[in-house]
Amino acid sequence: MKIAQYLKSQGIRVPDILKDERDVQKEDIYSHSRESYQGLISLSIIEKMLNFVKDEIVPLLLDFYLKRADPSKKLYLQSDLLNFSCLFTKDRILNNEFEKVVEQQYLDNTEFLENLINGVRLGLIDIASYEGKTDEGQAIYICDLDQTFISIKSNNSYWSLLSFVHEVGHAHYNFINKEEILTVSSQIVSELSAYNAELDFILSLTDIDVQENYLFFYLSQVLLYAYSVQMTKMMMIKEEVPPNVISDLEKDYMPWIGGHYGQEWALEQVDLQSLKYLLARISALYLHRSQVIKTGIRIENWEKIEYDRIKQLMEEK
Repeated sequence: MKIAQYLKSQGIRVPDILKDERDVQKEDIYSHSRESYQGLISLSIIEKMLNFVKDEIVPLLLDFYLKRADPSKKLYLQSDLLNFSCLFTKDRILNNEFEKVVEQQYLDNTEFLENLINGVRLGLIDIASYEGKTDEGQAIYICDLDQTFISIKSNNSYWSLLSFVHEVGHAHYNFINKEEILTVSSQIVSELSAYNAELDFILSLTDIDVQENYLFFYLSQVLLYAYSVQMTKMMMIKEEVPPNVISDLEKDYMPWIGGHYGQEWALEQVDLQSLKYLLARISALYLHRSQVIKTGIRIENWEKIEYDRIKQLMEEK
């Protein structure tokens, strides 16, 4: 697919410099890597990580829910307890704050900052909000320009700023590695770069409540990805997963739900891409563990992550 065609399909205004015949590999990346994902998802290290999530992270989230929940209401009706995005849209920010945050995060990386400044000059940074534009963030590497096209739909909130920081994390990976087509391993490392950027930003804030809320939201997403990975593994073996098995998975990864997610919802969550996000999120969390502990969120058995083995998987091309 041509990049202009792809951006139009997402409701994004096409910068003049991209209105030519450049290709975007977005669709092919995933279809060609299915076998690699299937090989990865079956590894014993992945099963150990899933057990780590179930044993170490689920109790943290359950405790979070129980402490903050309204005892007169069912837990599964109180999902807004983890709706960090709403918390982060209360305050409005100025556009120049996007620039300030990025400059601060990459203060010692002048070449990358110059690359981003050049991207602005070329019209390759789109943080505007307009009708029809996708809510999904975009970070697409343009090989011959050595630039990443970045798009978010900003509402001038800190949530938008966090989304921008995430996409700049992808751009930083692109700038260092200059890979036009991402392999499975490099997709994971690119996501790791993006989540590292998110955590760097959040953990640099002085508001401890915001940090804590974000981290619990972050962990809740880890559980959803772990749940999806387990479902995907089962679907690879047998196309239809019995309701009792789905119920057991919910108890393992979302014990506050209490059987209120049906199979239809579960099957919508099944995808091989969740493994990429699970590996990247867990790895970023591990790399920031000393700062995370300072917030009061304790994961006692970090060594169970086996980060060195995961890092090896991410470095394989």
